[in-house]
Amino acid sequence: MQIVLNVIKGPHQGKLFSFDQHEHFFVGRAKFAHFCLPEGDPYFSRVHFMIEVNPPACRLLDLGSTNGTWVNGEQAQTVDLKDGDIIEGGDTAISVSLVSTIAPTITPIESGDNKRPKSSATIPVTTRQSELELPVIDGYEVVEEIGRGGMGIVYKAIRVHDQLTVAIKIIKPAIVGSRTDYERFLREVSILESLDHTGIVGYHGSGETGQLLFLVMEYFPGQDATKWLAGVEGNLPIPIAVGMVCKVLEALSYAHSRYVIHRDVKPSNLLVVREGNRLRVKLADFGLAKVYHDSKLSGLTLTGAVCGTPKFMSPEQILDSRCVKTTADQYSAAATLYFLLTRQFTHDFGKPVQQVLHQILLHDAVPIQSRRTDIPEALSMVIQKALTRDPLERFPSVSDFRDALRPFERKS
Repeated sequence: MQIVLNVIKGPHQGKLFSFDQHEHFFVGRAKFAHFCLPEGDPYFSRVHFMIEVNPPACRLLDLGSTNGTWVNGEQAQTVDLKDGDIIEGGDTAISVSLVSTIAPTITPIESGDNKRPKSSATIPVTTRQSELELPVIDGYEVVEEIGRGGMGIVYKAIRVHDQLTVAIKIIKPAIVGSRTDYERFLREVSILESLDHTGIVGYHGSGETGQLLFLVMEYFPGQDATKWLAGVEGNLPIPIAVGMVCKVLEALSYAHSRYVIHRDVKPSNLLVVREGNRLRVKLADFGLAKVYHDSKLSGLTLTGAVCGTPKFMSPEQILDSRCVKTTADQYSAAATLYFLLTRQFTHDFGKPVQQVLHQILLHDAVPIQSRRTDIPEALSMVIQKALTRDPLERFPSVSDFRDALRPFERKS
């Protein structure tokens, strides 16, 4: 399936944009827009609307434009686009076309054996267990649910052959996928095997159960940082918060040296456990965001999100999550430190995802000292530099960011 946007009216008439994989497409007068309208166009805002595509899904969001976005003659805020729809803004009109490919015969996976369909068959996203029941996975004794997020549910389990305690993450595809989609996901997620660092949750393998995918990870008996912080009275001491993020930056530096970018650094992906007077911190879901986002199984992750992850994303990752560099992880780590220190986000976000995207793309972070007055000016400047919208103005690497934070870290 391919989605084609054809400019049928306006100064760019005849221009075509086509998509066969997951993309974010921004339209407006801003220079970073993928379809940049003339700066003097009085009808278009700097970021007028965005379209998230993951064929065959296609969704439009108006981003608070002054003059509105119109679909088939009606003003639209959020709308799922279909073949033949016409999008209008000012003097510009864009038609939407869905170009289909011939679908193969449906051949579901059979649970409990090693059979594989020969065709690129569609796999139903169903399971025999209800969400309240524990999944059955060959070779593992699933004990209890220990967490859930946008990609699925995490369980504590025992690996039968050696009694090792592990964490199993069940991936719940957002849309129906093909055999090729599933095999590609499992193949690409194996990149996690290359990461062996004390600050990164280890990877033990992956597979399928019924019609669902699963990852077997190191079991780390900690809380995610969001829940852990909720149990802390008062402000988290500056040296502790900085020390936690310095550990994250060390893990990121290790991964970046192996050309792996996390892409989803946020408090809920930091696992924290207290051991005596020390805090141990590990970074979870390393590299999983890219593999999931790039697959058709993810559906519409940005426009369909509840604004959790986007609030920690860098501007360039919102624009093009596939081609981000290590500076995107630096921004997200700084946004995480900002949250640990203030319990607030980098911007005064509104509830709709449109406002979140608009704020990150067009506005600088709120100075952290206005959130918490005891933060030293020097630390504020370090955090602000890592949160700069232009990635070229951030620190050259996460190691440089960590070195800049070192004077404020708790000494142990």
